Amino acid sequence: MTLQFKEFRKKIARKKYLDLDFTLEENSSLTIINDNDKVLELIKKVFKRSLRYDGKVFINEKDIKKIKNYYPYFKNNIGFYNNFSLYQNLKTSLSLFKIKYTKKQILEILSLANLDYKSNYAKLDLSSKEKFSILFSSLVSQKIFIVDITDTKLNVKDMAYITSFLKKEIAKNNRNIVILSKKLNDLGLLCEKTLVISEDKQVYFDDTNKLSVIKDLVVLEITDYKEEDLYKDLHFDFKTIDKKLIIRRDNLEDALYYFVKSNIEVLNISDFNEDADLYEVEE
Repeated sequence: MTLQFKEFRKKIARKKYLDLDFTLEENSSLTIINDNDKVLELIKKVFKRSLRYDGKVFINEKDIKKIKNYYPYFKNNIGFYNNFSLYQNLKTSLSLFKIKYTKKQILEILSLANLDYKSNYAKLDLSSKEKFSILFSSLVSQKIFIVDITDTKLNVKDMAYITSFLKKEIAKNNRNIVILSKKLNDLGLLCEKTLVISEDKQVYFDDTNKLSVIKDLVVLEITDYKEEDLYKDLHFDFKTIDKKLIIRRDNLEDALYYFVKSNIEVLNISDFNEDADLYEVEE
């Protein structure tokens, strides 16, 4: 399966639009990152097929709006029986979608997330309920599996179980997997690709391992410097773009010491991933 947003545009405010254009290759995984709840909610509505927009969204070259038997489930849209065990809930819910798993298979899936199949659903805490919902979504989402952790209640231990579970799912390479998140965490780092949206713009769509390097970079805005002096005096890797110096975070202390000694004023220091204009410059 492939996922494509083709010339997608949605008005989100007066004179403000969300524009997306990317193609996720067959059976690949993607993390979509944005710290704006409103934008992430719009993207969820696209997958739920409850949003009007310009452009097209395709799954395996078919318009998402016209695909039959399309089940992209989100945790808030799943209802389970409070008085049923986890095994009974899965068996009953899966039968509604005519999806067949043996009891042994269901028990193995629950064990991967450290869930007792005999546990009553009503007695689970919020973290365990979210973990259970993600497992169910994985089982019914045949064409695309979407994991929404924008407002996650997963605790550290359960996040580790879900991370391990998703690592195995991604390795199967049998469908597109999309993670929605406000930040790049251990879960998002599992995906091959990352889409970053900043200030309603698609500022980065590329390999996740490249973005991991970007996370370790900082940007210093400086004045009154000679570039040839920097190349002569700074004994670490850096890049200059429009009076901005890009360095690794580990070299920040040495850089600041040099600028103080050389009477070079530092106007601003920021994380590289906060400077959207620089994403398309670094290769």
